[in-house]
Amino acid sequence: MNEDFYNGVHSELASEIGQKAVIIATLQTQVKSYREYTQKLEEEKQELQKAKDELQAEFEELQKEKEELQNQLNELKVEGAE
Repeated sequence: MNEDFYNGVHSELASEIGQKAVIIATLQTQVKSYREYTQKLEEEKQELQKAKDELQAEFEELQKEKEELQNQLNELKVEGAE
């Protein structure tokens, strides 16, 4: 009777350990996937930041050109009024 009991306990424990192992493996796979996805998002974020910085620099350059053209226009208006 004791042997049957211990065999049953052993079988139950083995089954439970197997289930836990499957859960752990699943969680490890999910963590790996999330890390890869996070890395991909970080790379995309860096690319977008670089593009934003480039666009900001272009915008500032266009603002300067606009101001220069506005100043030239104002000078022409003053000269035309004289």
